[in-house]
Amino acid sequence: MAILCRAVLLLFFSVAAHGEEPWLLAKYDRDGDQKITQQEVVAHKQSLFEKLDDNANGDIEFSEYEQADQARRKALLKARFAKLDRDHNGAVSADEYASYMGLFDSIDSDGDGTVSREEMGGEPADLYVTRCMLWLCLKTPM
Repeated sequence: MAILCRAVLLLFFSVAAHGEEPWLLAKYDRDGDQKITQQEVVAHKQSLFEKLDDNANGDIEFSEYEQADQARRKALLKARFAKLDRDHNGAVSADEYASYMGLFDSIDSDGDGTVSREEMGGEPADLYVTRCMLWLCLKTPM
């Protein structure tokens, strides 16, 4: 677990170091000053707690936590399905499934149908190792 936490932090700081706006700013920076304060994190967590506490009794029971998680997963699945179902007929054909390129298209910045080392970040391959756990893959220094 500690390795996963370090990997997530490494990923966050590598994104921040490259000048890209990290998703954390969008999530926590309530006043838009491009900084995250402890008060903003606490306010965000309090807001989430209130949403999770469905029966408003001041505690989150497992059933409430589970219900929120299932709703989040269902929303993610619906969004992914909608991307695959290009003709919006409620079914994904074999052609739609096979032709969806998703992340590939966003990485292939020159649109030539190939992804080069430069488009993937340009770092020498021997400086980094890719480690995958289930569906999460991270590129970390050796």
